[in-house]
Amino acid sequence: MKPRPDRPDPTQPAGARHLERRVGRFGTIDILERPSDGARLYLQNEQLQSFARPGGVSLFSYVQAMRAVLLHSGAQRIAVLGGGGGTLATMMAQRGARPVLVDINAEAFELAEKYFWLAPSVERVVADARRYLADGSELFDAIALDAFGADEIPAHLATVGFFSLARRRLLPQGVLVVNVPLGRREDGMLARLSTAVAACGLPVSVLDGPPQTCRNALIVGGVVPEFALPLGDEPAETRRELGCLRRRAAAPTSAARAQVLRRR
Repeated sequence: MKPRPDRPDPTQPAGARHLERRVGRFGTIDILERPSDGARLYLQNEQLQSFARPGGVSLFSYVQAMRAVLLHSGAQRIAVLGGGGGTLATMMAQRGARPVLVDINAEAFELAEKYFWLAPSVERVVADARRYLADGSELFDAIALDAFGADEIPAHLATVGFFSLARRRLLPQGVLVVNVPLGRREDGMLARLSTAVAACGLPVSVLDGPPQTCRNALIVGGVVPEFALPLGDEPAETRRELGCLRRRAAAPTSAARAQVLRRR
């Protein structure tokens, strides 16, 4: 996630305390702490991956929106694909769910536990998300995809083949939730991914808002009751963006369908 040029940069809070730096196979990870309230930031290769206040409550509006979708779906057993600070898994565990957190980088779990209040009950699996889905057989109430290479979804996790694997690991009434970063220009990613999810036989809706206000959109595959955002218990600094998100039926363009057919 990158900040928009018309907004303060959350990755550079004034007087931020640098807690740790790791350099390894997946690049450089920096953990910072905001002095005003102890909120912590997880940056990987200068990309902000997690942002949470004490207790593991996410300060990302899109993570709060994913939580709302999962809560309204009634999901209990949830596969969260993409670790970072593990805030979505922690918040769902705090509501009684049984999440499994999957990340290709083993260090992510160590850092999430050390700095981001990762709930002890969260199951952890070191694996590539596609390999995890392909190799297992357990069925889930929900699968949440929030995985990034640089500042976009890795190509092998953005295909009909991948979403078909996810569909096979869902219970009949299961829900798939995909975080999609919105760039400064519309490049069709949201429409292409919506088309790819629909190609797996799931009803598809989108939560998005004005690009000047919302940094991320969500694709929801499956049936979730209607609900209003914000729910009311989110951190105050997330509520403006949450209030701008609107749910709509996905309407992929013919160009998006053609691109999906070429890439599937």
